[in-house]
Amino acid sequence: RRVHAEHPTWLITTVFDYYRLPKSWPGLADAKARTGPAAIDFLEAAIQSAVAVAIPSLGGRFIPYIQRHEFEALLFADGSTVVSAIGADAKAGAAIDRTREQC
Repeated sequence: RRVHAEHPTWLITTVFDYYRLPKSWPGLADAKARTGPAAIDFLEAAIQSAVAVAIPSLGGRFIPYIQRHEFEALLFADGSTVVSAIGADAKAGAAIDRTREQC
């Protein structure tokens, strides 16, 4: 809460590993009844709702994200391919490449 209050223009997100979520994760049982991206979409919407209730002032600045497949694969991804897939600009791709090269 402090971070979002001190930096009102920042976006806040998550990175959770779908296959490592605890069994008690809210909405997980319902999500497991869905297949493919629908399960992830369901859980991200559940997180969005829970955070909206807990911290209403965040508004649209919270972007939940659940990684369905191995997160480690993202560490070896080509920046231009990633930004093309998510619709980001080329600067983001270059930043991804620089970060990967430092590993």
